[in-house]
Amino acid sequence: IDYKTSNKTLEGKGVYYGGKLQLPFYSYYYAKLFNKHPAGFAYFPIVVSFETDKKTNYRMNGVFNNDADVLNKLDKKLSLTETNESKYFNINVKAYKNGKITFSSCVDDAVLDALCEYAYKACVKAVEEMKEGCIAVSPNIDDKVCDYCDFKGICKRDLSVKERDTDTVS
Repeated sequence: IDYKTSNKTLEGKGVYYGGKLQLPFYSYYYAKLFNKHPAGFAYFPIVVSFETDKKTNYRMNGVFNNDADVLNKLDKKLSLTETNESKYFNINVKAYKNGKITFSSCVDDAVLDALCEYAYKACVKAVEEMKEGCIAVSPNIDDKVCDYCDFKGICKRDLSVKERDTDTVS
């Protein structure tokens, strides 16, 4: 879990372009250290406000394992809610007439492992590039990337470029 003061989302595009590697990277090491599959990874919004806005989404937003037993451990009332959504996670339940149940924001072990493996390889590649002297702006996917960067005044980032121009991580 990564605590954020804004409502962040975690999508495959963010991992692919290198902007959202932290959580899957940590999950990769969790899996290696404990020889277990992670239940998922998520951002948890922290909002300091005096508002009583009931529409504010305080659910964790991320990617989760779609195994029903795992999801039940995350939220025991997930399939029993009137709205068919988790009170704690951005997971919605859809039940079909044929008995099949699907969960939004959920993937199987193979996809979860692939995201974690990709994040690990992307981080290894970034370290190798830095050791070779590469200091290109990366990830280069949106204007907000620079908002909290200590080096934004000297990097000369071209804000007109919206996507990272690199080879894929393999």
